Amino acid sequence: MLAWDIGFTGSGNVAQRRFQIIPEELPTGEDHLTNWGGLIVADNPEDHPERIYISIKDKMTFSQRQVLGEIADGMPVRRPGSGWNGQDWCLEVLAEASKRGILEDEELRRVAQLALSPSLIARL
Repeated sequence: MLAWDIGFTGSGNVAQRRFQIIPEELPTGEDHLTNWGGLIVADNPEDHPERIYISIKDKMTFSQRQVLGEIADGMPVRRPGSGWNGQDWCLEVLAEASKRGILEDEELRRVAQLALSPSLIARL
């Protein structure tokens, strides 16, 4: 999941712009991943203890965040002729952002190391 805070809801919860792929089960019983595109949601940090934080809002301009959203919207969750891309989807989005110059390579390396760390995997 990629998300950044954009304000507060009427009830005081944090509102976020969120991009993520959602695991679903098809009527046939098959597992499926869906990219719903950018959504605005009320956030509850307790729902996601495995988060890795990048201060996107502090590091990116509004137009850069729009480009990040476009990258996330267009990143496939399944490659033709291969399997689902759920494990690496966020890293692929961030790698493309780095290629386009809207995320520093150092930040991408830091996030990739954290995402692959045994301590994070153990918490999942």
